[in-house]
Amino acid sequence: MVDKQGASNIYCYSSFLEKEKRFIVHKNCGRIRNYFAALSKPEGFENWVIAKVEIKAAVTADELDSNVSSNEINVQIKKKKKNYALIIVEDNIVSFEVYLIRIMVHPKDGLNTSSSGSGKRNKADFWQYLSDENMFLDNTISFNKDEIMEFVCDVGDSNPIHRTENAVVPGLLMFDGLLELYSVLSCEIKYILPVFEGEKIEIYRKADGLEAWIWRDADKKDAGYVKVFETKY
Repeated sequence: MVDKQGASNIYCYSSFLEKEKRFIVHKNCGRIRNYFAALSKPEGFENWVIAKVEIKAAVTADELDSNVSSNEINVQIKKKKKNYALIIVEDNIVSFEVYLIRIMVHPKDGLNTSSSGSGKRNKADFWQYLSDENMFLDNTISFNKDEIMEFVCDVGDSNPIHRTENAVVPGLLMFDGLLELYSVLSCEIKYILPVFEGEKIEIYRKADGLEAWIWRDADKKDAGYVKVFETKY
């Protein structure tokens, strides 16, 4: 019998074989995921999550995989306190400032799916908000179990919240997905609420960035749109 860890390793290997067939068509996988993999190297952050990422780049996302040579990627733990940390991942082309917070509950106990920062709104309030802020629906994205497992295997992310039933989508996988849609690499992305496998993320464009919203109605009495992340250019 194969234990859960063994099954996960087998999945990673088979996912790697499938990934090799389409690696060349994923325009950002090579260079971008090298930065993400470097972020997984520091020890002691297995049960932490990303709260915010600030990216500064000398090139656009489309240019990143061109003939631009880069130095070795450096990783530095700039700050680490009990429940907060800042990690810098950089080379001569791109710099990631990654702000992490510690998960305060066991993954099996569930994660918070609402917060004051999410600005939960019913449909009428949400449409009014879009009108007031001059925002419009630009794209929709979602991530299934296979895509999540491929990503965490690819970058070495061992956080158990990405490997459970109804897995949490890694924040950097969502950023990776955004790079498939938008060429802007230098930006700030703030994560507000966890996104789970299969949830449809609606991407709304505004003057200085993007906002990502999800309609959640598991509790019919408290259904509404919640903001899960936002970016600023």
